[in-house]
Amino acid sequence: MTSSEDTCTAQTIKNGDTVILFQGFDSMTFAKMCVRKITDNRFGSFSHDDMIGQVFGTRVYSRAPRPSRGRKRKPGGSLSRSSRGWLSVLHPTPELWTLSLSHRTQILYHTDISLILMYLELKPGSLVVESGTGSGSLSTAIARTIAPFGHLFTFEFNLERVKSARKDFEMNKINDLITVTHRNVCKDGFPDIPSLDSLKTSTQSDAFGDVEMRSGTTTTTPSLESSPVEVEEPNKSGVIDVKLEEKSSVRPSSEPSKSSSEPPSEPLPEPSSEPSSEPSSEPSLEPLSEPSSSEPPKSSSEPLSSSSSAPRVGTVDGIFLDLPNPWLVLPSVFRNLKSTGNLCSFSP
Repeated sequence: MTSSEDTCTAQTIKNGDTVILFQGFDSMTFAKMCVRKITDNRFGSFSHDDMIGQVFGTRVYSRAPRPSRGRKRKPGGSLSRSSRGWLSVLHPTPELWTLSLSHRTQILYHTDISLILMYLELKPGSLVVESGTGSGSLSTAIARTIAPFGHLFTFEFNLERVKSARKDFEMNKINDLITVTHRNVCKDGFPDIPSLDSLKTSTQSDAFGDVEMRSGTTTTTPSLESSPVEVEEPNKSGVIDVKLEEKSSVRPSSEPSKSSSEPPSEPLPEPSSEPSSEPSSEPSLEPLSEPSSSEPPKSSSEPLSSSSSAPRVGTVDGIFLDLPNPWLVLPSVFRNLKSTGNLCSFSP
């Protein structure tokens, strides 16, 4: 489970490799190979020297006998393989890593992980954002999917879990595919995610620690049904209003049908005796009044938004949210997501 092709296809266990010690379907652990190191478990004592140089999948026997469970071994008798414990040394995969990792939080297993990867439509070279990192089960699976040219930005608000996740990713040799950042995205939102081209020329260690979320903007992006999603600015209570609008390629008719839920329109003003510059087929809905001299009329070419800068173009192919209040980060999500990107969210 590494990013480099030569290490992924290696069949021989080397010093410093991370391996899965398979003792049974419900009993798996991981270990980092080290010369003259011993791993003890209920099946016996296993020397790493007996594993280094072997092929992945080899069955290794304990150097000490298994617990006798009440039976006594004859003194001076030789140790047979039947009296010693054994385990299989397997190459780490995301599926095996999920079953053997240290649980720091409740984790996702391969059934849910495969569903998420399908919804996000990830492939080698994809740029992905995840929140939160947790125990790193999903992060490891994403790294395998987007390798060798993609990148994952994962955010976690707990500092201890951030440190443990970085250690695990480095041990599995996928740290070049993943950037772990300590950040509370529910409070600060996602920062502007750089493109893959910019990642090739810069180092991303913890580049988003002090970046604040840009607020006060309205962004639009198409959903799965090609409907633009308008996200308004969060109000003081933290609630975000999300509006979905259908966008059809068929040109609408000149007289759209009125919905029965619309309030009745106000009566039209009496026609003025003075000639009007507006066409007679489109009556005005407001009374005619002289423009105020203190306030100049607005030009039709004036932009609707108060910001004169062009909207930011998203760079992210897929975003996954595992947050209690995922709607709090929607403005920064749609600011970073590509128009063809996908959003998947799990909420407890």
